[in-house]
Amino acid sequence: MSISRGLGLLAAVLAMCSCNRDATPTETKAQMSVTPLTPSFPHLPLGYTKFLEIPANAVPPTARAPVSGGTGTAGATLNVTRGLTVTTDATAPASPSNVFKLFFPAGLAVGTSPANLYAWDAAGSGTEYSKIYLSITFKFVGPDWQMQATGDKFGFIAYGQPTTSAHNQGFFSIPGNGSSTTPGTSFQLQFNQQNNVTRVIPTGHFMSIGGWHQWEAVMEINSAPNVADGKITWWQDGTLILQKTDIVYRTTGNTLKFYDYKLDPTWGGNGGPPRPRADSVYVDHIAAFGKK
Repeated sequence: MSISRGLGLLAAVLAMCSCNRDATPTETKAQMSVTPLTPSFPHLPLGYTKFLEIPANAVPPTARAPVSGGTGTAGATLNVTRGLTVTTDATAPASPSNVFKLFFPAGLAVGTSPANLYAWDAAGSGTEYSKIYLSITFKFVGPDWQMQATGDKFGFIAYGQPTTSAHNQGFFSIPGNGSSTTPGTSFQLQFNQQNNVTRVIPTGHFMSIGGWHQWEAVMEINSAPNVADGKITWWQDGTLILQKTDIVYRTTGNTLKFYDYKLDPTWGGNGGPPRPRADSVYVDHIAAFGKK
């Protein structure tokens, strides 16, 4: 082989190596691309139909109206100045970056909330479902939270009683630590029933303050009034924290299935001094699915 021919072959080989070397970083970059986060419902049962989805893009009007950029209808009554606004949080896990901000001002009276956000399907609160799946993604902002002595309520579901009632027969709650002045960094969770049925169901599970959480709940109405075979299953961040199969949702004269949801985060309710400091809660995403 001549020297000139050998040099030509070497140059060709080097050129091929150079091309392959340059291609590698491009392929690696493509593999490392980040897919935008989307709402996740890991415990949604098969066969349920979505009837509500609120991505927290706009504050709902006072009267129920179609959800902006979502599904179903919603309305909101603002109970205090700046009670419910839209802000941004790039860390929101479900539908960034818009989130609802619920502002709890210093001086907030016991038993009141910054805003009552109520939502259901396109027919408003007129549609009944025998089975529902609820998901809410939220964050208690800051290193700690000023709990009311007896606790805070964080989400109500209506059933049983006529639609003219307060729509608050069952609710998810955070029991207090006995003090309205000592902040806490984690609190136990429980499910409560009131009005036609009174029951407190502790979970034994604690929720930390300061990070994002997702609550998922599957609820099934009892088969007939006064029959204790209704169900509730509740997960926090994918962990099962409550499962009951002996719930009485409907009673004699109170026979409606699940028919409405409202957030209405209420600070306490059994008397005591007003809120000593301001706090906020961010809500990233609310969704509901059901079967009739």
